[in-house]
Amino acid sequence: MPAEDKLDSFQVGLFKDQLLRIEDELLQVEYEQLYWANGSLIPIEVLNDEISEEVAVRQTTAIGSWELWRDYATTVPNVDLVSREFRQPVEEYVGGYSISDREILAFMVQGRSLDTEKMQAVVDTGNQKLDDLIFYGSSKLKGFLLHPDTLKSTSPFRFNSASTANQIISVLAESENLIVRITKNVEVPDTLLISKRAFDYINYARIDSVNDTSILEYYLSKSAYIRDVMPLIPLDGKGEDGTDCMCFYRRDPSRIRARIMSEIAFKKFIEQPWGFQRTANMRYGGLRIARPFSILWVSGL
Repeated sequence: MPAEDKLDSFQVGLFKDQLLRIEDELLQVEYEQLYWANGSLIPIEVLNDEISEEVAVRQTTAIGSWELWRDYATTVPNVDLVSREFRQPVEEYVGGYSISDREILAFMVQGRSLDTEKMQAVVDTGNQKLDDLIFYGSSKLKGFLLHPDTLKSTSPFRFNSASTANQIISVLAESENLIVRITKNVEVPDTLLISKRAFDYINYARIDSVNDTSILEYYLSKSAYIRDVMPLIPLDGKGEDGTDCMCFYRRDPSRIRARIMSEIAFKKFIEQPWGFQRTANMRYGGLRIARPFSILWVSGL
């Protein structure tokens, strides 16, 4: 690089200030299509913890009863909490991009526009990684999909033309009621996630040949609990034995939430002979499923 084109520390400092501003704008963008990472399907808890290597998880089931009060001495029954507490690891993920001296020179001296695609790619891939971690998990942290601490069942009927409308409706009704029944009305689902293939069938198939009402419309009109239905392509073929699946649960942070120890953020400028590298990181603490019986996965659709 010719001497007259060399950058001084002041110019490099101004350039870095510009990067900080652009990065901050990119980090504010919401990713509507990433349902897990944006908190649409599972509440997000941000702890702002840059130190912890493990996080405590407690799962609780309350057991108790009430007795009739009498004028004479009555033994008051106490509620017992059956719980287990364990610790799961915090995982840190890193990414980054590089800027050469020539790119800095082109922007600061020659007035060329700054290519932000590399910065955008770091943010995009970071959010996609978080989305995958919440849904699929990692080698050490279990994802939401068929999480081992949730209820499981298998549908006796496929959600296709091989089954009648009544058979499919019975599976939907029995599944939502299963959670309510085994928890004695303590846990009540309000959300249904269902494979896109199964959704398409029950959304278009009519309950009979003389009625324009679809199976899904009829079910929702009768359901006492389910208020939101979300079709998801990632649930196609992800159930037991490669079948489609669905999930009933309550979208409530007291039941389930994903713990982000620290959100995606750009951290360091690492000087290099050709320019510098800009690093970003995030720290993920896994899912906290406080009430396992509030979630039911159904395979075999």
